[in-house]
Amino acid sequence: MNQTISLTQEEFELLRKLIEENSGISLGDAKGYLVESRLQPLLRESDCTTFKEFYLKSLDRRNGLIDKIIDAMTTHETLWFRDVTPFTTLKEKVLPELSEIAQRRKVRIWSAGCSTGQEPYSIAITVHEYAMAHLGVTPSHFEILATDISYSALFTAIAGRYHGLGISRGMNQN
Repeated sequence: MNQTISLTQEEFELLRKLIEENSGISLGDAKGYLVESRLQPLLRESDCTTFKEFYLKSLDRRNGLIDKIIDAMTTHETLWFRDVTPFTTLKEKVLPELSEIAQRRKVRIWSAGCSTGQEPYSIAITVHEYAMAHLGVTPSHFEILATDISYSALFTAIAGRYHGLGISRGMNQN
């Protein structure tokens, strides 16, 4: 069994600064436990015996460790039609206002922090349903850009393949 390596306050400060500078993720003073628990597997995988050694190793950009650290620190919480209000607003207010513009030029919608893609796919479903119900507007009038800082999350989003729970969370069962 692997022994847990404790994170010192100094190591937490080094890693917190590294994470914020490379991702924008801001960790509060009480988040040392989160850094320790999420980075522990990477620390072992990197054959490091302390978090300071791990931090120093991450400074070598060639080893790709910083990307793994950022990926480990991101929260991949997502579901279909997450938070009903934004999708209701999109359907009832935003799309009607953009319909006239969309007939003249493509409208771009940006889903930032899209994680594994359920939100941008939900936007696409909403746009498609709206377009099917309104003459003169087609789904091709809209372009959706989905971004995230986690490469593994984006890989899942691009593939569009979800396991049972991932496909059912937030999806209307009707």
